[in-house]
Amino acid sequence: MIQTTGYEYDIFISFPRESHHALWVHEFFLSSFNLYLTEELGRPVNIYVDNEIPTGLHDFPERTKFVLSRSKILVPIWSIHYFQSLWCMAEFSMMLYREDRLEYRTSSNPQGLIYPVRLFGNGKFYPRVAQNIQALDCRNFNIVFDGYKQTSQYYQLLSVIKDWAPNVAEAISAAPPWTAEWLSKEWLEEPLKRLETNPDIKLPEPNFRLPSLSSDIA
Repeated sequence: MIQTTGYEYDIFISFPRESHHALWVHEFFLSSFNLYLTEELGRPVNIYVDNEIPTGLHDFPERTKFVLSRSKILVPIWSIHYFQSLWCMAEFSMMLYREDRLEYRTSSNPQGLIYPVRLFGNGKFYPRVAQNIQALDCRNFNIVFDGYKQTSQYYQLLSVIKDWAPNVAEAISAAPPWTAEWLSKEWLEEPLKRLETNPDIKLPEPNFRLPSLSSDIA
């Protein structure tokens, strides 16, 4: 049962529900990520993974915003699919807003609350704001198939995740104190408005336009 105050989750994993991304997250990433983070934290890690297939943002305020406001950091699984998903971009925008308001990614506080995994794509085709955030590069491990866990490539992936886990654990331990202000109308609604008004969040295509917040998405 989700608490009504304070942090509930260490990590919110944000990913497109497209079948390849979902398979990679659940079959090849999540269990080892959980294992290595637990060892680094010295306690069980609380990870939120939303498996619902999005149909729009009509239920976003009731559930996803609520969970995001109680998550310490965001781990998005990046690809062009990610940035074309209004649902994913809303999740991303909410944590970007927290970073901005709390003055993360500045000269005096260069750390962030977003720790991405780049699964597909050249970063030059990502939105401008994403191009400036360092991501764990897993593009060499995005071709998955039956028997993949028996390949040397899979063991390389485990090594990459293991080496990354201390950085994520450090971010979890250094997360800012939770505040009820994050439940205010400003903190819950302003990030979504920025999706349509901030050019740094949009894909770098001349005719790209996000659908209306009331639209359904695939």
